[in-house]
Amino acid sequence: MALPQTTETTSQVLYGPVKIEVSATSNFASPVDIGAANGVKMSEGMKVSKLENDNAVDRKKVTEMVWSIEWEQNQYLNEAAKAIMRSGIDTIVNTAGSTPVAGYEQEYAANGWSEDAFIPFDQISYSGVGGAIAVPTNIVITQDTTGTPVLLTADTDYIVGQGEDGRWGVFMVNNGTVDATKDLEIEYDYTPKTATSYYVGGKEDLGDFYIRLTNEGEDGQIVQWTALGKANLSKGEEITFPKYNADDDRVKVPMAVEVTQDISLPAGRQLYVRTVTPA
Repeated sequence: MALPQTTETTSQVLYGPVKIEVSATSNFASPVDIGAANGVKMSEGMKVSKLENDNAVDRKKVTEMVWSIEWEQNQYLNEAAKAIMRSGIDTIVNTAGSTPVAGYEQEYAANGWSEDAFIPFDQISYSGVGGAIAVPTNIVITQDTTGTPVLLTADTDYIVGQGEDGRWGVFMVNNGTVDATKDLEIEYDYTPKTATSYYVGGKEDLGDFYIRLTNEGEDGQIVQWTALGKANLSKGEEITFPKYNADDDRVKVPMAVEVTQDISLPAGRQLYVRTVTPA
């Protein structure tokens, strides 16, 4: 009868799936969760060169590395994630509606925001024939609505602008008047879109983005893989539509991403970083 040869150190075992997030920026300021996925797989690719010597032992060295991530996307219509991953391929054209929504209220509880934060508008406003993203109108920001309401002043207490991802919102100004211990209400008018069209073909630039994988164990330990180099799609869309009476009739799309080294970064820190945060 065979005998055990060692013991398993359970604290060193990695369990379970990962969450995949993508971002247009390397600091992951506004990451987008790609959502439900199957069969997530990542792998390192290495180009190994052999340096030959006539009078000494040959030597091998790594001359190039890539990081590949593959998965089956279950949320095909996650347009926010697709817009990031296909930024260089697709031409996105929105069709603006004709009827604005007036008096939309965006509310934050006391201590649920900060005095120097950027607060993006929940709703995106569109305008014109091409459906360009526009600034919401009739913006009114009120502080302490449940106590003694204070009407905040534009360009003094807050500044309307765009965040790193291009989304419109307000930059709060920490000037003594703005007080995050009070609740906040942002009211505005916006025009929703009625449709979005994605035109494909003719563009040469793949479009760069960044990708991050996170595994959180039930004990609270977090293992995270974050791209340091730029990511690109390495294959186009391939869609197989299921049978009408299939038990699982979700449309699943194979995805493949390749991260290449950023040689402008220090050697040894050019591809990705794996960070382990103990429970």
